[in-house]
Amino acid sequence: MGMKAKRRIAAAISILVATAGLVLVSAPAALADYSTAPRATWSATSGRVYAIERVGNAIVIGGTFTTLRAPTGNQTVTRNRLAAFDAVTGDLLPWNPGANGDVRDLQANADGTGVFVGGAFTNIAGVAKNRLALLRLDTGANVASFTTNVNNQAVLSLARSGDVLFLGGTFTQVNGAARQRLAAVSATTGANVAGWTGSANARVNSIVLSPDGTRLYAGGQFTTLSGETRNFVGAVATTNGAAVAWTPPIPCTDTQNPCYVHDLDADALRVYGAVGGPGGRVSAWDTSTAQRRWAAYTDGDVQAIAVDGTQVYAGGHYAPNFGQQPRTGIVALNSATGGVLPFNPTLVIGELGVWEINPGPDYLRIGGGFTSVNGVGARARYAEFPALNPVDDTTPPTAPTGLGTVLVTDDLVTIDWNASTDDNAVTGYRVLRDGNVVAQTGVTTHTDRDLSPNTTYTYRVQATDAAGNWSNQSSALNVTTAAPSNALVRIGSTWRYLSNGSDQGTAWRGVGFNDSSWSAGPAQLGFGDSDESTVISPLGLTHYFRRTFTANPGSMSGLELRLLRDDGAIVYLNGVEVMRSNMPSGTVNYRTQASSDVNGAAENTFYPQSVPVSRLVNGTNTIAVEIHNRSGSPDVSFDLELRPTGSAPRRIPRRRLRRATCAAPR
Repeated sequence: MGMKAKRRIAAAISILVATAGLVLVSAPAALADYSTAPRATWSATSGRVYAIERVGNAIVIGGTFTTLRAPTGNQTVTRNRLAAFDAVTGDLLPWNPGANGDVRDLQANADGTGVFVGGAFTNIAGVAKNRLALLRLDTGANVASFTTNVNNQAVLSLARSGDVLFLGGTFTQVNGAARQRLAAVSATTGANVAGWTGSANARVNSIVLSPDGTRLYAGGQFTTLSGETRNFVGAVATTNGAAVAWTPPIPCTDTQNPCYVHDLDADALRVYGAVGGPGGRVSAWDTSTAQRRWAAYTDGDVQAIAVDGTQVYAGGHYAPNFGQQPRTGIVALNSATGGVLPFNPTLVIGELGVWEINPGPDYLRIGGGFTSVNGVGARARYAEFPALNPVDDTTPPTAPTGLGTVLVTDDLVTIDWNASTDDNAVTGYRVLRDGNVVAQTGVTTHTDRDLSPNTTYTYRVQATDAAGNWSNQSSALNVTTAAPSNALVRIGSTWRYLSNGSDQGTAWRGVGFNDSSWSAGPAQLGFGDSDESTVISPLGLTHYFRRTFTANPGSMSGLELRLLRDDGAIVYLNGVEVMRSNMPSGTVNYRTQASSDVNGAAENTFYPQSVPVSRLVNGTNTIAVEIHNRSGSPDVSFDLELRPTGSAPRRIPRRRLRRATCAAPR
């Protein structure tokens, strides 16, 4: 929210541009972090803290709270949705303007004498002000010369560049003029900036400026931005509000559970999004190409994000894991790879966890609806984690070992490796193909796509740590892709899918079923394993998949279906069941559990089944699959291949996919 605070960077960042436009960052050798033990502070007794802003030597907070509790717990004071503390001592300041409605964001003014306040209020500091105000820091009074009237709905996010204050939210009018959820006003007078026409067709949750001030990044629930198609994230020019030709891919392909963007932050290399929807995630998009550089997954919305040098802090109401590491409510990630870092305080989610993160040179400050930190209820809804002194770290991680293949087809290679170790934390890996860097990742597996058949490639992997030290390369792995495939349905194909916990009955299996409203994405589809190409929602026990393909059965003597399923599955070809795997016999419905929980190597095994060619029709055919989970199982996986018997590429045995993540102390 607002202008994200940046803390110390020990040395200049050097940038290496590798092949395929991949940008790699070499971080400084001094590693700075925060303690997981917060200092004693004032905290809110109810509601949420939505905004934190440092203004001079004061820390201003805003939200829905009405009462604060002293660090000792023996005193409470009234503070209606706004309060301020001494940044050094943490003492509560007498500043007490009060607001009659929610405060959603704060932004310091240019000279540090005041703070802009945005929200849903209509009265602040005793004066009628609709949803936006500028308050003096010394007295809490309104600055009379600043008058902006947001006529309807809320201001949710603020960003300031010089004398221009940008607004994002749900409003549709500012100062009596149409302003669709984005606006720019004078930071001095509050008047609308002439000629600025930025707009969105739905809610804007977050806005943040690019470091050079030329772009205003926006995230929310919109599908158009200034008249151009942008799905939940995009950018407009700060000069006039026109859409910038920066079009990142949609955060996820799930149309039933949209991946709305709750918060954004940016540095010179990447834009970072806190994303909700099916499971929750953090996504990082390249500022130049708009390509997604990495995504890290969890179970529960991510609602707050802040980048701090080489680290990204993300908060939300997720639990109990993030990136397969135990994390609840807050996580620290490597900004280049998304690898999980050691920072791990224990939060009780309470009223939907963390909603604001503000890193600084002295403290990492967080706010939200959490009800305790490290078991201490006096740290509810607001907490300050002290910065640790930077420590020189020049020791690289160990080189990755055990590099091997998980899957090989004619155009795809999936490899994995054993996790490296480090004296602090391994934060990611880079994958080299034939000596060129092709990927950076925060997990110990990578799928390399769009390869040529019958071609040998050489892979190596390097590990990095939180200080930016790179390990030696792993031993080489030579992999030869298979001969060209004639499969009717290939491994890694794109499928329509529905994953919303609904009961689809039996009609969905049929040839004539209309699945155009379903989501679409490439296999492997699933959640919970960090090896998915498409992450689906974890809602419900049953997940549905469909696709069509063209066939000439007269040219075939047999068919083989190969199914990867976790946990159980039933496959239908043109409406007729042709395979049942790890499922009970008889009639099933959307509440039917798989027969057993699938673990280990079985999660990555393709199970074969012969299928009569007579099940095909000449022309368009439909294959439909229902994947059933076992109650309590934390993951789902699905992929499928259908090929004429005897004409498929050679088999490469799949082996167990290692799930080690980055934070592996030595």
